[in-house]
Amino acid sequence: MSSSSPDTPQSLELASSKGGGSIPTFGLGTWLANNGECREAVKYALQCGYRLIDTAQMYENEEEVGQGVAESGVPREDIFIVTKVNQLNHGERATRVSVEESLVKLKTDYADLVLIHTPAGGKLVETWCTLKRLRHEGKCRFIGVSNFGIEQIENLVEATGGEFPSVNQVELHPWLQQKELRRYCDEHGIVIMGFCPLARCKMFGSGQDNRVIQDVAAAHGVQEADVCLRWALQSGIVTIPKTSNLKRVASNMTTVSSFELTDDEMARIAEEADIGFKASSACEAMTLEFARYK
Repeated sequence: MSSSSPDTPQSLELASSKGGGSIPTFGLGTWLANNGECREAVKYALQCGYRLIDTAQMYENEEEVGQGVAESGVPREDIFIVTKVNQLNHGERATRVSVEESLVKLKTDYADLVLIHTPAGGKLVETWCTLKRLRHEGKCRFIGVSNFGIEQIENLVEATGGEFPSVNQVELHPWLQQKELRRYCDEHGIVIMGFCPLARCKMFGSGQDNRVIQDVAAAHGVQEADVCLRWALQSGIVTIPKTSNLKRVASNMTTVSSFELTDDEMARIAEEADIGFKASSACEAMTLEFARYK
């Protein structure tokens, strides 16, 4: 981002047993982007200044992401690529093979961050330990989890030697603020990455549950989506809005950098918007009993 306000960082620090690094706070999500539109969106986003691209084995678009990266003209070392291990690929051998296949599709020797996409696939201990080995081999820089609740993280850490994930990617937006999980992750040095930052636009429009977002948007002369993205950035959340609309790819970055929410507006959103609305069924995995899936 070229013109973020001074108190909104453009990157957050990451930690792992192999040392530190940073992750951009604003990126492009690619879920459901295929048939060439993903390649064009990735290419254009990088040319607009994005430096974080989020994909997953399950999205079946890693090859398009790789093409977009290659065609963008942006040096690979300046780009932060995230992918995720499909729950069907859990376990020592399957995880290794799937990550190596992902790297081929992404046209890169390494991923910056590899996540366990969901605890629902089981074999979590095997999968996590395999990711640690792949990191040691240089095939990924950081490892983390997605759709994990507090208890699942604690159990995984305890069962695998005490290392916390660098990142936990979960659904996160003004109507689902995950405050307890965010506090826990902050205490343990885990960066929160929020998907569905717009709640799939299901809350936009008139209605009591959206009034505060509408009020704030009107006060700044921006769209409700812009308020959601700005809220995430000012909350210290890595946010990855998904769009294949090239105009929106550009405006997401420029508009969110053009205004700042006041302390009172942030407090209103924290108090009035957080109704626990889940736009994605992925959240259901966050309460699965670890013992049944380890």
